[in-house]
Amino acid sequence: KIQSIKDKFIRERKKIENIFYKENKGLENCKRSSKIVDKLVTDLFKESLKFYNFNSKICICAVGGYGRKVLAPYSDLDILFIYKQEVAKKKVIEMIEFILFPIWDLGVKIGYAAREIEESIAISREDHVIQTSMLDTRLVCGSALIYKKVMKDFRIEISKYGSNLLKNKISERRKRIVEIGYDYFRNEPNLKESEGSLRDINFILWSLKIFKLLIFSKRKKSLLLLTNKEKKKIRLSLEFLLLIRCHLHYQSLRDNDKLSFEYQKAISKKIFKTSSHENIDNNFLVEKMMKDYFLQIRNIKNLAEILSQTIEKELKNKKKETKKLNSGKLSPSKVLQSFLKNLSHGKDQANEKRLVLENLNKVKNYEVNNEENIKYFKRIFFSLKKERFISLYDLGIISKIIPEFSKIAYLPQFDRFHSLTVGQHTLRALNILKDLQQEKIKKNQ
Repeated sequence: KIQSIKDKFIRERKKIENIFYKENKGLENCKRSSKIVDKLVTDLFKESLKFYNFNSKICICAVGGYGRKVLAPYSDLDILFIYKQEVAKKKVIEMIEFILFPIWDLGVKIGYAAREIEESIAISREDHVIQTSMLDTRLVCGSALIYKKVMKDFRIEISKYGSNLLKNKISERRKRIVEIGYDYFRNEPNLKESEGSLRDINFILWSLKIFKLLIFSKRKKSLLLLTNKEKKKIRLSLEFLLLIRCHLHYQSLRDNDKLSFEYQKAISKKIFKTSSHENIDNNFLVEKMMKDYFLQIRNIKNLAEILSQTIEKELKNKKKETKKLNSGKLSPSKVLQSFLKNLSHGKDQANEKRLVLENLNKVKNYEVNNEENIKYFKRIFFSLKKERFISLYDLGIISKIIPEFSKIAYLPQFDRFHSLTVGQHTLRALNILKDLQQEKIKKNQ
């Protein structure tokens, strides 16, 4: 019986792969992958009940990417078993092994935890990493009553202490950015870990969930952390990143998030549906795909930072009412000028970034390079505060003021001597000059 369950899973997995190559839809492929794993786990659970009568005493939950139903073809499975205290732990372990061994036989990597009901709440109360994983928890099979009990208690905890969790997530993200470096436009990027990638999308989704669970958010119904347009950008970016990730897994036949040169050519051909007979320069297709990738992660990076600043502001705001987000009464050109002026004085605010992103494409070319804008641009350019000029790059303002820069902003370099795009490499050189100038100033003092 177990062998037939495994064989069925293998057939379904192959069927999903064939559909994916026809449709080229990343999110849909991940949902299908999550669904067949649900079926595999449920079928094995039903078989285990013939030997272990735990149906009302245990539940099996999906967590992580599996819980969010964004399971890539060869991603690890994260599973949580929650059981009643009355069940002998030895028997629970036997049952878990009965379920997990056949999955391991299929070559699937699994991360799992087994906890009693009270233990689940106690641990999640102490560890913000576990709290985060609980946000993505989804019932697969077993006792719905146990699942509802644990999730109800968890939500109560978050409604009380969610502000601390939000602060931890924002702090964790900023530390991670420092650790991996600010150079997120890499020629061979990590789809999951780099700034603006899947990790930042997860951060955005987690933050929204936590904020909704907070008690004070209930009386701030007017608050919109993200606009509908921004939510649409997130969906599009998630779809594109998952599309590349699914292709990368199928090409490498393993859990792999490093989009190296060797895979970029093959994946770009698959995405843009070119046949082996078409005479198209491989580098052209790779450049096209990577430009799309860099634009998507730029969007996510901006939104993640805007959301971080907005949440921090709201956590400090003790008023009961919060004003709705609005596009302001300024014209697009005035929005740009106001942002440049404030940034040149060291003011970098979320709402202003949001307005620039909404209005930048509406600014006429002759309005961009007026005397005031150039004055502020020069002040930012020559400032030793490197993050100010990087903000201009992230928002697309440099390419607006210097149109020639747009040709190199996201241009990959197909060699092993450069890890960054041409645009990011240029910024790196500029920042090194600023570092040298900073050292010179320190020595003179």
